[in-house]
Amino acid sequence: MKPRLAKFISIFVCIAVVLTVVGVMRTEIHGAVPNPLLYYNDRTWPREDKLPIIEKYNLYFVPVTLFEQLRDVDVLINENFNTFMIEHGDKYLTFEVGTDFAVNQDKVRMFIMTYEHYDEYYVPVETVCDMLDLGYETLTSSITGETALRVTDGSQKYTFAECIFRKYPGFFLPETTTEERVTTDETTKPPVTETTTQREDEETTIPAPVLGERTIYLTIEDSPGDATEDILDVLKRYGYKATFFIIGDAAKENPVLVSRIVGEGHTLGLHTMSHDLSSLSSAEDILSDITAENELLYSLVKQKSHIWRAPEGSEEVAALDDKGELMLNQDGYLIWDYTVEPSGYDDIDAAAGEIVDGIWRQMTPVIRLCEHENTAQILEDVLKFISEHADVCEVRTISPAFYEYNFAG
Repeated sequence: MKPRLAKFISIFVCIAVVLTVVGVMRTEIHGAVPNPLLYYNDRTWPREDKLPIIEKYNLYFVPVTLFEQLRDVDVLINENFNTFMIEHGDKYLTFEVGTDFAVNQDKVRMFIMTYEHYDEYYVPVETVCDMLDLGYETLTSSITGETALRVTDGSQKYTFAECIFRKYPGFFLPETTTEERVTTDETTKPPVTETTTQREDEETTIPAPVLGERTIYLTIEDSPGDATEDILDVLKRYGYKATFFIIGDAAKENPVLVSRIVGEGHTLGLHTMSHDLSSLSSAEDILSDITAENELLYSLVKQKSHIWRAPEGSEEVAALDDKGELMLNQDGYLIWDYTVEPSGYDDIDAAAGEIVDGIWRQMTPVIRLCEHENTAQILEDVLKFISEHADVCEVRTISPAFYEYNFAG
């Protein structure tokens, strides 16, 4: 082979190898990092598979469910008038489904495109954030060319770059990651153990486990009762909200406690009038009981609830078969059971430990605590753990906007 031809072939092969390596690297990066990424405050959007971002006409459209995760933001859907509204403070946008028009708080009608995807309404995220005084940020990776978006309500603790780096360090150039690296506060680290205090150069050192992002639902059952005030005091001290499943007969006896539950920002759930399983022999009986309890709650605190939990959970109610559940759903009620509970209440440390173990195991633990003389102390230990991991633990109350969780379904 002639020297010039051999040299040309060598150069061509080298270029091909380089391009192949770059292509593989980009493929690996793209496979690990969704495109684009979506955040609300300091948390990643957890439903990218079913409700992803839609990009059209150089605009990013996001599901309205995203805005429901933000503080002081409400999403209201009126199927009778074929409209939906996103409200933040004194500003709102009412969207007319199928017309691509919206009306703001000043009664100004404007052109804003919307889409439907998987039975979810989608809106242009930057436009909505701008009009409702919500934060909106974007970052583009200089490595992959991918974009990340974030919507904020002012409660975020980290910069957008820090949020991304915590989960996707490959989003940034290696030489810049030291500046973007997130420093973890001492109070958010897992407990120190023997393995975490060993010298770093010892081969036997085992990294302490790291708690990932979680959404936690705190639920209190059989309220109001003798323990309610102490439970409310603990929740107030730590600044968390819970969902209280109310027994109607107990509410009659303790209306002041029901008022305090509502007044301190907690959510009411329905837990039957009498806590008597024998009165729930059919779906019609359940609906009748729900109606009676809602009428009682409205007379006491001018609130009704669409969240229902059976005594000891839906597994104990034979009437909650597929037909019974459908009847409740058609009337607008959601069944919420639980995924984490203590095996007993006498041993406070053991009970709190069981709940904390459940938080470690589950991404979305629904914690059940019944009214008991030790419940407040157990709750205090649990909330202390949650507050120490506040960067990854988000505590929410249950609302009809979220999917139901039940044993029967």
